[in-house]
Amino acid sequence: MSSRSHYYSEQQSPFGDRPQSSESSGPHQAGGSGSHQQPPAYGAASGSTGYNRDHKALHEFWYLGTQIPDPNLPRVGINTQKYPGYDPKVDWERLEAMIEVRPINYTSYDVADPVRVGGLLLTLSTFQRDALNEYAVVASGKDLYHWMEKYPAARGFRASKAVEALRGFAIGPLAYDMWIAESAMKGGPGGLIGHDTMALVEVICDRDQNDLRLLSGQYQRTYNIELADAIKKKFSGRKLERLLLSALELARPSDSQTVQADEVVRDVDALWEATRGKPHDETITQIFTKRSRSHLAAAIMQYKAQRGTSLRNDIKRILKGSDYGHAILYILDGAKYKRDGQGAWRDAKLLMLTMKGVGTKTSELHYRLVRAQWNKQRFVAVKQAFKERYGMTLEDRIAEDTSSHYKNILFIICQQTLDIERGEGILA
Repeated sequence: MSSRSHYYSEQQSPFGDRPQSSESSGPHQAGGSGSHQQPPAYGAASGSTGYNRDHKALHEFWYLGTQIPDPNLPRVGINTQKYPGYDPKVDWERLEAMIEVRPINYTSYDVADPVRVGGLLLTLSTFQRDALNEYAVVASGKDLYHWMEKYPAARGFRASKAVEALRGFAIGPLAYDMWIAESAMKGGPGGLIGHDTMALVEVICDRDQNDLRLLSGQYQRTYNIELADAIKKKFSGRKLERLLLSALELARPSDSQTVQADEVVRDVDALWEATRGKPHDETITQIFTKRSRSHLAAAIMQYKAQRGTSLRNDIKRILKGSDYGHAILYILDGAKYKRDGQGAWRDAKLLMLTMKGVGTKTSELHYRLVRAQWNKQRFVAVKQAFKERYGMTLEDRIAEDTSSHYKNILFIICQQTLDIERGEGILA
């Protein structure tokens, strides 16, 4: 799975993942039968086989490797189809029909099985869920996520986990990343627990520049503060602040640019000096946020050949497990050619870490799983890397570590790619 284009060679309707036929009809019919090339995952070379970000139509928006609705479109009325061919009223009525009255002691409360709700939401495309979410707001005064939160399958922590695992599907990939960033800096009940700096690193570091541009713009519109200013307020004076702000400067070259050997050698020498004695944070930050993945991959190999030691080990030693150190390693592990050069092995490892040791880190597990699955071809690569690395499927590991509605929802998420895996011979 080392070929970047391997993840993104499929063609996909702008209405998402559900297979469509020109003969199909009804509430889930897509608005047209034309196909659009699947984009690369964040950062894949624009010259590789697959979707070329530099030449996409101006009206298209892509985020985390999937096409998304224009985030600036105004909300439509309840009797207007936002996307021709899809009537959200039908699916809204299906959701409402899932509400049941459950007795408890001398009273009762309304519930909606989150697995059934999730089963419906995951058959819809990102565009259809967007339309359904807007319909929910007009029809009930609540968006999809808060509608689900109102009707938990049971009271208590297990119910909140199940609903929380569906948040991303209710609000879409861009809004979900904005929520993760905001929650990581402020913490939030029912979401990320405490202040999770690693979540913020995953949202901002090692990202496609167009993704970051969209994220920054929509964050400011939503929270009335620039993302960079929110980071300054939270991490004032810390090394991590400088790293995140440097990433948000959008100065990372395209991976399609030719790697210059002399520049690689120059960076290897600079990194060697920066990891001897007291770390030179400015040098490390500059190189890891202002160089393409292909350049970093070449530097990692050249460092080993030239210095006889691992750059990763030197970074790990000199930065000693700090938030800043973890962020640098996150970028480094996403670029290493030793595995796949696109971070699938890294992301598989991070998923495993949420289920390792005593207790499952549920917030990390479901936000990493949800973010990984937006680009289905890349998600297949992550699942395959997990199986090769740990000798078991991601689904099997989830089954060992989770239970009840939460486990079933995570299973539904994982099984979205079964058709792709069978087509590539990964499954028998």
